[in-house]
Amino acid sequence: MKKATSVKRISIDKLRVGMYVHDVNCSWIDHPFLSSGFLVKHDKTIEEIRTLGVHELFIDTNRGANTLVPVTPATESKISENRSYFDAAMEEIVLEIEAAPVRSELAQEVERARKLKGEANRIVRDMLADVRLGQQIQLEKIEPLVEKLVDSIFRNPDAILPLLRLKDHDNYTFQHSVSVCALLI
Repeated sequence: MKKATSVKRISIDKLRVGMYVHDVNCSWIDHPFLSSGFLVKHDKTIEEIRTLGVHELFIDTNRGANTLVPVTPATESKISENRSYFDAAMEEIVLEIEAAPVRSELAQEVERARKLKGEANRIVRDMLADVRLGQQIQLEKIEPLVEKLVDSIFRNPDAILPLLRLKDHDNYTFQHSVSVCALLI
């Protein structure tokens, strides 16, 4: 029976010889490899990926090495010892009952939403500048903002959505991007 694909996102610093790169995480035009998926056979390949400016990529653990560190009998023992601890911790997180989102007053949330709007405009402006320069978009800057937008919508959906609909003509592109983001959330 064929195993299901197990794709993991890892930082470039954790890439090792023997791992199978599922996706280089950049446009096929921007990398010198025949395809986006391949087995890493040499340290030179890792250096080539690093010089592309890739911060993270995806590996397929079923087609190559499936660990980020070499497994020896000593590390296997440590993994077994800690597995039950981590399993219990994960089960606790999964079973944790989420409290209903705390609703906030409209005036209070509108003030937070205005600050989020300014932060979102700055991040989108920086993101578009990166795209124009051919640089990779840094998701680590975007993800926290998206979380804050989601939290704001849960606290009081009437606060941020109307604010995002009010667009200045000069900032139409940036405002539109942020509005689409909020609507997609």
